[in-house]
Amino acid sequence: MKMKLMTIFVLICILSLQITAFAATPINLQNVEFSQQSVTVGTNANEFSVGIIVTNNAMFSGAEFGLGLEGNINIKSVEYTSTVTSTNKVFKEKDGVNYFGFFDNKNIYNGKVTICNVIFTYSGNDPAKITMKETNVTTSTENGGATKESITPGLVLNVKRESAGNPSNTSPSFPSGSSTSVPSAVPATTIDPQMLALITQNAGQKLDELLANKNNGGNAQTALKQAIDVVEKAIEQQSTLNISGSVKVEGETAKVVLDANAFPDLFKTIKNNAAIMNDKLKAFDPNAKANVTATLDLGAQNVNNAEIPIIADLVTQAKEAGIDAISIKVNGVSLAVEVDQFIGNMTLTIKKQPTASLVTNLKIASDTYNFEFLNSSGTNATFTKPVLVKLPITVQGLNSDLFSLAKIIDGKLEFYGGRYDAEGNYAEGERKSFSTYAIFENKVDFTDIADVQAWAGKSIGIAAAQGIVQGRSEGQFVPNAEVTRAEFAAMIVKAFHLEDDSATESFSDVNDKDWFKSVVASAAKAGIIHGRSVEQFAPNETISRAEMATIASNALVAVKGYKNETDMNAILSKFKDSASIHSSLAAGVALAASQDIVVGYNDNFEPNDSSTRAQAAVVIERLLNK
Repeated sequence: MKMKLMTIFVLICILSLQITAFAATPINLQNVEFSQQSVTVGTNANEFSVGIIVTNNAMFSGAEFGLGLEGNINIKSVEYTSTVTSTNKVFKEKDGVNYFGFFDNKNIYNGKVTICNVIFTYSGNDPAKITMKETNVTTSTENGGATKESITPGLVLNVKRESAGNPSNTSPSFPSGSSTSVPSAVPATTIDPQMLALITQNAGQKLDELLANKNNGGNAQTALKQAIDVVEKAIEQQSTLNISGSVKVEGETAKVVLDANAFPDLFKTIKNNAAIMNDKLKAFDPNAKANVTATLDLGAQNVNNAEIPIIADLVTQAKEAGIDAISIKVNGVSLAVEVDQFIGNMTLTIKKQPTASLVTNLKIASDTYNFEFLNSSGTNATFTKPVLVKLPITVQGLNSDLFSLAKIIDGKLEFYGGRYDAEGNYAEGERKSFSTYAIFENKVDFTDIADVQAWAGKSIGIAAAQGIVQGRSEGQFVPNAEVTRAEFAAMIVKAFHLEDDSATESFSDVNDKDWFKSVVASAAKAGIIHGRSVEQFAPNETISRAEMATIASNALVAVKGYKNETDMNAILSKFKDSASIHSSLAAGVALAASQDIVVGYNDNFEPNDSSTRAQAAVVIERLLNK
């Protein structure tokens, strides 16, 4: 409650735009500066970006800025750097001054910090001026309040149009950028030493909390998985390369000209920084390693299309530096591909599409894009591993639990699931093939789930939104109906994108014409399902609770990297009927129970009872959160 009151208090201060500081004379707030001393905008450009940097001599929790604008210039957007993790952000205009800022509940920022990039629009040829009217830095106090220090620096940034002998200097220094007329083909890191230190510090704090929880009796595998997630996100934040200076806009397309020889030192830096972060995982597991993703960021381009070459030599250098995946990003849209999926030179094309006429009443949450990966021959590339697609959310007020990546085919939708990241305000999903995609709020209504709503309603809604489960008929989920082994295999394959056209199986009771043949083959190849005997899969028999738990555990091991629990008997001892669990299924039940994927009731597990559709949806939804 105290933290909530503090947040409300500070936001009221920001929204009311009070200019009287709580401290009359700044003690810790030393300086605010723009990333450039002046801006010269290219002849064909109408946008540019400017970074704002604050120097404070103590930990602080928020910052607010007031900018005055003169001339044909406006603020298009404020893009906070990856250092700023707050979701409490404001933007308001008052008395001709544009105020914007953020507030966190904790004092997690310190020293010289790059806060944000401000994207401006600029028209005409007359000079313009940006003035920093006010800067406020907020510090949280132990009693749940906050103090604020202010300076009125009067900092001025002059803006003018490019002319002969006066070249453009609008190439950005930070993650967001603008279109440029002449590419320089020189990539640059977007992380300065202060930001790098802060990212490392924030990750270290989160890891310390996870380790303390583990040492106090928390599940070791859960702690390790969460720690790897923290480190992977930190590595990705510090491994973004700004290639906006290599962009040349031709008509409606931003084209990139890359020189592979410009990347070795940058990749080496990414490798060294990643090694420091990965070293922090040894406290959880000496063999643990987080994946390294390097992002090539084109910045903000004022066009709808992009064409990015993926050079074989660049990919080879990334592999040699221990980089696991390369992400291409433009206008906040990104696609991350594991490096072993690239074969020869390739080209990625991204085309923003108009919102098509769709045969649906569902609400669209993002812009619509067409993606293509082309081989050097111009044919569509295929991947054996999923590509991670991230789309910024452009519509607010929707239920993010129901977000799903959808493929648009002839005005109809095919759903492929996904996850929402509140910190970055984007949704992500995985695909192996490409076409036209968008994020939708996929609300599926069932009229027969009232009796399971309390414990399974949300899970059914999420699993249905992601296209993993369907109703048996229009509006009818039939939650208490039993699930067959083939049906649950299909759910698992869909949930983890395990579809594999090359997969085969040798069960005598799975025939070529069976609807489930491909999902059984895909799940068997992934090592997630096994037959009830060497020759029999028993696809149409109901699946038991112990079998469902074991298949769920197999998915955790094969897809998520979990390991079977070493003290299986200790975990199963909480079930009075643990002796009824077949020995071949005991390890699977133990792992699923340790991760809260399955739970018992009345101190029993009832391993041989048939699982219902509602229970299956709950298991799937819990797996998605691992």
